[in-house]
Amino acid sequence: MAATFPLSAGTYSINGRKYRKTAYNLKADTSFDLNTDTTFADTPDIYEDEASADCFAPPGLPELRKRAAKAKIVAKAVETSSKEPEPTEDDRIKVIGGKKWISSINVAPCFIGKLIGTNRRTLNSLENETQCRVKTPRRNENIACEISSIVSLECVQRCLDRLEIFIDDSRKTARVNHFVALPCDQHEVQENFNIFKQMVMESDHFDSSCKNSQLFTKPTRLHLTLSVARIFDDMDLQKAVGAFEILEKEIRQIKDSKPLIADIQGIDMMNDDPSQVFVLYAKVKGDKVQEVANYVNRRLIELGVSSKNEHDNGSDAVKLHMTLMNSRYVTQSEKSGKSKEAALFDAKQVLEDLKDSYFGTFELKEICLCPMSSNSQTSDGKFYDKLAIIKLA
Repeated sequence: MAATFPLSAGTYSINGRKYRKTAYNLKADTSFDLNTDTTFADTPDIYEDEASADCFAPPGLPELRKRAAKAKIVAKAVETSSKEPEPTEDDRIKVIGGKKWISSINVAPCFIGKLIGTNRRTLNSLENETQCRVKTPRRNENIACEISSIVSLECVQRCLDRLEIFIDDSRKTARVNHFVALPCDQHEVQENFNIFKQMVMESDHFDSSCKNSQLFTKPTRLHLTLSVARIFDDMDLQKAVGAFEILEKEIRQIKDSKPLIADIQGIDMMNDDPSQVFVLYAKVKGDKVQEVANYVNRRLIELGVSSKNEHDNGSDAVKLHMTLMNSRYVTQSEKSGKSKEAALFDAKQVLEDLKDSYFGTFELKEICLCPMSSNSQTSDGKFYDKLAIIKLA
C-alpha cells in the first residue's frame, strides 16, 4: 500500500515549542518536495490551553504568605487610622488606638534643608536614634513636620526635644533678616542728603574710594534703625504684628500726645579707623526720640521678637543713626565674591570737612517693621516693604 504522507515533514516553532507540518489530501504516487509543495496545513494545537512562555507561573506558598502578611499590615494600619487620636500625659503628643503616638512641630521652611541633610543623612540619623518617623513638608508647603512612632511615647518625646533644640540653635545662628525703623524719607532730608552725596562725589579733596555711587543709601530709604529681628515664617510674623499692637498703646503714654521731633546733624563712623570705614552715618538728636527708641528695643526683646545684642554689654540703649554710606551695599550689588575689606573706603577727609553737615529737623510719623532686602539698591523711589506699622502722629 502506497504511503499517503511523507516520512519527512517540515516543522515550525511557537513559543519555543516545535510543531510538525502535516500534508492533507495527498494523492498516491505524488512525489513530495518539501521546498516546493504548498499544500501543507497546520495540525490542531492540542497545547493551546497551556500558559505561554510569556506568562507568569502561579505564586508559590512563600509568595502567598508574603501577600497575606502585607494585607494584614495594611488592614491594621487602616484600623488604626480610623480611630480618633486621644491625649496623653504629654500635651504635645496624642495616641491612636493605644499603639501609635503622633505629634507635630513647626519648622521654618528655610531650615528644612538643614534638618534633612545631604542624602537625608541628618534626618535618617534622628529617626534611627529616636525610633520615630519624621515627615517633612514638600517645597512650598507651609505645614508642620509630622512625627509618629509605634514603639513608645518616650520615643516621640525624645524626637520632639531634639527638634526643639535644632530649631533654637538654627534661629540663633541665622542672620537677622528684618529690622524695626523710623523712616526719614521727608523731602527736606532727601534734598540735604543729595547735596551731601554730590559734594563727596565731585570734590577733589576726598579719597577716590569714597566716590563709588553704590556706597550711598538710596534717598527714599533713609531711616533710623531701632532694633533687628529674625522672622522666618508666618508664625514669627504674626508674633511681631501682635507685639506692634501692644507697643502702639504703650508708646502713646510715653509720647503724652506730643510730636516726636528728630534733629539730624553731623556725621560719624561705626569703627575707629577713618581710613578703613564700614559705615558712615548722620547723628540724631532728640531726647524723646532716644527714650522711645530704647523702650521699643527693650519691649521687643521682652516680647520675643528681637534678641539682645551680645555687644551691648547689658545695655538696652539704641545707637540712633541714619546710615549715609555703607560698604555692604557695594558687595551686594557687585556679587563678585570680593572680600569685605575690598569695599572699605577712606573717609578721613570727609569726616573733617563735612563733620557738621545738616540733614533736617522733622517730626517722626511712624515706626515700621521691614524686611532686609538683598536688592535694596535696585528699587528707586520706594521705601522698604512695611509689614507692620505703629502710628506716631
